[in-house]
Formats: sequence, C-alpha cells, structure tokens
Amino acid sequence: MQGANPCLAHQFNTQKKVGKMTQKQSIIQWFKEHTTLNRLEAFTELGIFELSARICELKKAGYSFKKEQKSKLNRYDNNSTLPNIQG
Repeated sequence: MQGANPCLAHQFNTQKKVGKMTQKQSIIQWFKEHTTLNRLEAFTELGIFELSARICELKKAGYSFKKEQKSKLNRYDNNSTLPNIQG
C-alpha cells in the first residue's frame, strides 16, 4: 500500500482486547508503571504484535511519545539495535 496512512491500515485492530482492556488501554496502563516499552515487551507482556500501529493511534488521540534506540549484543556478539518507546 504505497502512500497509505499506517494508522488507517490497522484501524480494524483498534478495539482488540487484552484481558479486559483494549490494546491501547494496556499500553497506557503500562506507561503508568514503566518508563519504556519495546516491541518484544509489547508482544510478550501485553500480547500486542503491532505496537507501532497502536502507538500511531494513541498519537492521533493526543498522547505523546519519544523514541530512543537501545543497543545490545545479540547471541552472536553482534550489536543489535531495538527501539524503545518512552511514554
């Protein structure tokens, strides 16, 4: 989908539930208890596969986030970068 708005492409996922909360509500709750969230944490801790889509939707709703890059050595001793979202 060239030139498509990434938020609109995932609009149908907006109300997916995680427990009794939507995915967006889960992210908001996460940032009340933690300072950062990355894609791996979103998937393993919150069951959210499309973190970037949910962050995009939350930004459209008025929330603001910062993005920082964290570097870490992987199991092959290569430097690997993972973006962290700060709420």
